[in-house]
Amino acid sequence: MPSLSTAGSRVIGIDCASRDENMGLVLGEVSAGRLTVLEVRDTLPEVLPILKEWVLTHDPVLLALDAPLGWPNGMGSRLASHRAGEGIPVSPDELFARHTDRFVRERTKKRPMEVGANLIARTALRAVNLLEELRTQTGGALPVATTSGPPPEPSVMEVYPALVLRSRGLSEVGYKGQGREKERIRSDLLRALAGELILACPGNRVVGTDHAFDATLCALCALDFLREDVVEPDDPGRVLSEGWIWFRPCGSSAAHHPGGKGEGGA
Repeated sequence: MPSLSTAGSRVIGIDCASRDENMGLVLGEVSAGRLTVLEVRDTLPEVLPILKEWVLTHDPVLLALDAPLGWPNGMGSRLASHRAGEGIPVSPDELFARHTDRFVRERTKKRPMEVGANLIARTALRAVNLLEELRTQTGGALPVATTSGPPPEPSVMEVYPALVLRSRGLSEVGYKGQGREKERIRSDLLRALAGELILACPGNRVVGTDHAFDATLCALCALDFLREDVVEPDDPGRVLSEGWIWFRPCGSSAAHHPGGKGEGGA
């Protein structure tokens, strides 16, 4: 099916955390294959009111979250009837890692944090509960996207910011943290992304914290998703139960041709 125009599409990048004050939010607009950063918010005591306003004001909008949106199928099926002290005849990889985690690891050599085994589970729980709160507050279904391209209704996708940088030949190492040196590194990365980003807000808002910068990377991945320059799920049936990390294939040239289909699954 041919892609719909992405002109005027609104995206929301969300750098998730277990506590709202550690989250970053970015509102952006896609036009002519570029992302205009309209607003940046971070260090907020509560993120729900801002997200509610943005979702209700801009329809349809695509929400890109830096957090797992599902748990491994194997974990649920194996643990449902487990009793303390009993053996679990399954590999740790099947129990703790999602299919998308293994896919990303094999395809990019980058290992996502496993929601079944890491502290990222607390961030994932906040993310999915935040989405549920948004559904209640806005009345929208906010479905998890299963195929790339402009969504017909406000929808949700999962992002791994490190892969946004890596897919553009940029280093994902060293930009997180506080202090002038970290901010300088983020500023250098922002300049390297200037061909795809337009700032309608002060640049220091984008690079002031790694939360704001990661939220911007999430919004940039939403741009890739809208123009279908992402790797599609190789097992679509798992997307609704486990989630799927959307990422642009390394070395992709489709970014310069909005609407061009990205690399398919393995």
